[in-house]
Amino acid sequence: MFITGPASGAVARWNIGGTAARHAFPGLCKTAQEMADLATTSSRIIGMVSDPGATLAQNSQPVPPWQLVAREHVLPLIVATAVVNSLLMWLLRPVHEAIVREAGLEMPETGNPLFTLALRIATQFAGIFVWALIVGFFAGTLGGRNDFNAAYVLVSLALTPYILAAALVPIPYVGLMLFLCGLIYALIIMYRGIPALVGVPDENRAKHLALSLVSMVLAGLGVALLLGPLVTPQGN
Repeated sequence: MFITGPASGAVARWNIGGTAARHAFPGLCKTAQEMADLATTSSRIIGMVSDPGATLAQNSQPVPPWQLVAREHVLPLIVATAVVNSLLMWLLRPVHEAIVREAGLEMPETGNPLFTLALRIATQFAGIFVWALIVGFFAGTLGGRNDFNAAYVLVSLALTPYILAAALVPIPYVGLMLFLCGLIYALIIMYRGIPALVGVPDENRAKHLALSLVSMVLAGLGVALLLGPLVTPQGN
């Protein structure tokens, strides 16, 4: 089994940002609590790369509310990786320009970097939300549970390696390889976690993953067509 037995530390991990002490003594506890939150989030992110089975089990049993997962895992992860991606794009732009020139092409202009950064964060956050809706929907139709909280935990944690790898895409040549490896790794984690998190029978989990992935790709293409003109400068 990829996920085994309930983990007694799951609630403490997710609720560390909202203890009674923090509300009773905000001035004394704020700095220490923020450091603890950061350490917990970092540990969870590292765990989803180094030991995804145990980390997913520890943070999904019992299943936390999706809002808690969004606040304590998804938002810190996508904001940090979006900033890293933007910095790499800026630092490595001369390298990208040289590669494009060698290929006989012209480097496309970029839009407002702050707007692009904000749009990246918003679309990634919305994408995880939509993917969780899709995972829950197909789970309900394939013998599992249409439980949005569980689906959100599965999607947000399983996609952690993919989101990390996507931040490194600007690194020439190596970035694309890391991106593909991160995507495959994330899909493997999701595939293995489907039965435990949303209750899909083993014989249906491949079909569930395929339907969810195809639906998400189609949704992503639709969003790209709509938002593409916003991030691509228009010629005169």
